[in-house]
Amino acid sequence: MDAHQPYVWWMAFNQVKGLPEKLLSGRFQHLLDYLFAYVMLDESKMSAFDRAVYAAAYNEPESIRAANGWYQALGQDMADANTYAPLTLPVLGIGSY
Repeated sequence: MDAHQPYVWWMAFNQVKGLPEKLLSGRFQHLLDYLFAYVMLDESKMSAFDRAVYAAAYNEPESIRAANGWYQALGQDMADANTYAPLTLPVLGIGSY
């Protein structure tokens, strides 16, 4: 895994139709525990109740499928973006990683 792009696997995994639902349904808490430990500077800021709410929201196949729609549309979104005309006004872009 590239240390500068640690989430590449996540993007690819969620683009596989049907697989995330099969692997994560009823087990979403395990994934959340991993993700929270990976990204949070202070895990104590999220209670067990908060984690349970997240897990309940994403534990069913339909919820996982709905959440993955964004990832699965990404290829079409990129193709669509290539058809847009260039901006003709000055633009200031600010971001961070």
